[in-house]
Formats: sequence, structure tokens, C-alpha cells
Amino acid sequence: MIVRDGGLADEYWKQYYTPDEITEIVDSTTTTTIISGNFPIHMRLYAHPHSAPTVVMAHGMLVY
Repeated sequence: MIVRDGGLADEYWKQYYTPDEITEIVDSTTTTTIISGNFPIHMRLYAHPHSAPTVVMAHGMLVY
């Protein structure tokens, strides 16, 4: 079994996208989890085929 989201991501985000967009997002990203102190941080990484700026965006309850 492949666990692409480290077991921490929720499927809730998919309600905001079309099925085609979901497929594109899942196919073009990798996910991982890092631990910061006692807090797991879920990360979705988008690889870009050529030089591009790095963008880091927070999501979830921490930004509200």
C-alpha cells in the first residue's frame, strides 16, 4: 500500500476542485510529513521542470 500523504492529509480539499484538477494535482505532486517539535507538518511539493521561485504557503487552521 502506498500512503502518499503520510497518513495526515484529509480528503476535504478535493471538494474545491474538479475531478480533472484533482487528478492533475495528485499526479504532479509528492507529499511528505516533517515533525517540528511535537507538531507534524504535512507538505505537498510541486516540482517545476525549470528554474522558478520557491513559494511556501501555510494552510489549515493556523492561518485563520
